[in-house]
Amino acid sequence: MKAKSIPLQEWQAPQEDVVLHFSEGSSEIYFRVWNEDSNLRDDIIGRLSFEGAWSVRSVKSECCPYLTDFEGRSSILEVVESDWYKEIEMYYYSDFSRSTLQNNSRHYIVKGHDIFFEILAEGYKEEYINKEYFNFPSIMKEL
Repeated sequence: MKAKSIPLQEWQAPQEDVVLHFSEGSSEIYFRVWNEDSNLRDDIIGRLSFEGAWSVRSVKSECCPYLTDFEGRSSILEVVESDWYKEIEMYYYSDFSRSTLQNNSRHYIVKGHDIFFEILAEGYKEEYINKEYFNFPSIMKEL
């Protein structure tokens, strides 16, 4: 399958884990950030917040099965012409929800070291949080 790359503003640490928080009310992926010298930054944490997230799935793997031509440091992927929403809508949603799911969903992929997450959502927001104000001990333990 083909995916288009969406560059990230900062350099996602490629040898570090990514942590998913998914609930009915929110869906975020957190990650560590490298500086220009390829060292972990101690001041910020990356966060991708997904709006209107319907579903997530994950695979522990060194390889991501989607082809892309990205040459930069860090990116997330959006799967081109994804049919994942059809699998979700067939089993779980009413006719009204199916229409919304089909018309508004985008299939994103966030890669970490030896794992990747797939998220079906309406969109996302990229932000970087000052680590001093980050108050999720369970997520920090994983990062």
